[in-house]
Amino acid sequence: MRIRTLLSVLVVVVVSSSGWMYAQNTQKRLSADDIVEIQQLYAKYNWTIDAGDSEGYASTFTPD
Repeated sequence: MRIRTLLSVLVVVVVSSSGWMYAQNTQKRLSADDIVEIQQLYAKYNWTIDAGDSEGYASTFTPD
């Protein structure tokens, strides 16, 4: 009985981990342009906050 339970748990772990590994490999990778745009957005957040530019800071967010 213990062997059967152990094998059942092992099968569940293997199936779950294989699904997780598949999901990790199917994610879209960011391009260099995407990374640069994200870094520029972070910089704009910081510059506008430091400068006290509330309208500039608000413009970094989408209207919705």
